[in-house]
Amino acid sequence: MKIALVQLDIVWESKKINCERAEEFIKKASHEKCDIAVFPEMFNTGFSMNISAITEDEDGETASVLSDMAKRYEINLIAGFPAKAFDGKKGRNIAVVYNRKGELVARYVKIHPFSFASEDQYYTAGNKTVIFTYRRNAFGYF
Repeated sequence: MKIALVQLDIVWESKKINCERAEEFIKKASHEKCDIAVFPEMFNTGFSMNISAITEDEDGETASVLSDMAKRYEINLIAGFPAKAFDGKKGRNIAVVYNRKGELVARYVKIHPFSFASEDQYYTAGNKTVIFTYRRNAFGYF
């Protein structure tokens, strides 16, 4: 198994530019025959507390972009981004997993927001751990 761990030079709160930068890494990881590319939490915005400006639906624009890139470059992706919470006031710091077909495999909500940075005041905590299975079959899919 070959894993690409990606650290972006994130442009603050700029989803479009950060997704474009992520795509360059995904292309390279795919070209290098990596099985999985892993991006940091809030890869598309930076670690911002500007909830109204950066959160989106869990299956919104960023999810669509990640799904499309996973399918287009035939690579499994793990990435975190800020999503809207159900109460409409706070966000949710989530991580998603997409397989090579662009299908959502898993979604995790950060259980312990970082209180020393006041993350817990802006983001709702998740309440369960998430485990998913990676099995590479003859087609290279989960």
